Amino acid sequence: MAVPSDPLLGTFADIATTMQSQFSISGRLNHRGSKGSAREETLRDFLADFMPRVVAVTGNAELISTDGRVSGQCDLLVVDASTPPLWSVDSVQVVPIESCHAWIEVKSNLSVAELEKAWQAAVKVKEMPRVAYHPGLMGALFGTADHFGEVAKIRKEMTPQCHVFAYTGASLELLLDTMVKLAADTEPGMGVDSVFILDQGFLNRVNFTDAGAGAESAEFGIAVSECGPGQVLLAFNAVLQARLARVEIYPRLDFNRYVTHIIEGYVGHVRRIREGTPSDGEVS
Repeated sequence: MAVPSDPLLGTFADIATTMQSQFSISGRLNHRGSKGSAREETLRDFLADFMPRVVAVTGNAELISTDGRVSGQCDLLVVDASTPPLWSVDSVQVVPIESCHAWIEVKSNLSVAELEKAWQAAVKVKEMPRVAYHPGLMGALFGTADHFGEVAKIRKEMTPQCHVFAYTGASLELLLDTMVKLAADTEPGMGVDSVFILDQGFLNRVNFTDAGAGAESAEFGIAVSECGPGQVLLAFNAVLQARLARVEIYPRLDFNRYVTHIIEGYVGHVRRIREGTPSDGEVS
């Protein structure tokens, strides 16, 4: 196999070779769960090395929203590095949906049935309401009324990306047919955004209209690219980087939106520090 002439592509090709070797070694494990964990850890290590430091990569996690919806177990999440999980239970992190930038399903061998299952899981993630935000910079600039629609654009952009990464799988054409059918039966923008098959290439959702077009008029398609493992990793990294380049202007999580209903249930009383202090009314 010829060594890529571009230094960056050569680096990613070397990383891909190492990942494929680790994938092969993990095949010797007898326990299916251990195999899956090892392969998720390999991808997690790769992402942790190349993601911007404004985010963190975590595994064995669940997403939760303010209305109590739960995503189910997620293989990998790219989350806001400044926001800790809401809690951890038996090594499983529970992460607010507002803090999630990307949801990644990891497969050893991606079949049509597994893609269909991952698609429905991605729909579930994208349907989770994201409301627990402080106004942030955009709110300060444009106000809560958002007459120019700028805050709404940012909120729409903040919907978690949903990707599937597999070490091998069904043919790209078969997966393409499946992805097109799934997208045709789903609301625009819902479901899986991209599928990356390390030993084959990748599929990626594309918008045929210009960037200024509204979601109602946008025309989407699924692009397919057959390429080498290094190019697959480079493309995966590029897709994530394009999203994460803007996260510093996103509003931050308002933790109180998750606990207000609990705090409001507290019963207690207040004692004055100094007698005779004027009162502005009842304390609640």
